[in-house]
Amino acid sequence: MAVTAAGGMVYGASGSFNASTSYDLISRLLIIIVLGGMGSMVGALVASITMITIEDIVAVAWSPVWSTLSFFLVLVVVLSVRPQGLFGKQSARVA
Repeated sequence: MAVTAAGGMVYGASGSFNASTSYDLISRLLIIIVLGGMGSMVGALVASITMITIEDIVAVAWSPVWSTLSFFLVLVVVLSVRPQGLFGKQSARVA
């Protein structure tokens, strides 16, 4: 909880809050958790660093408008190749 509070303070100091901020943050956090693999802390860390890097590259190379779309495009590509996420474990099916 302390790390979350520190992250919120850093985000609040570096960005601005408005009425639609929560929807943007929640969608990004959900994508990061799914990409990393449900329940994998290392996966969430790797996915968050990767997604922030990809978002910044897209914002500089093309446009900041397209940087948010990059989250969803990466999600579709990764889940097409590896449905359990980057570090998720494949669940066993019982017939």
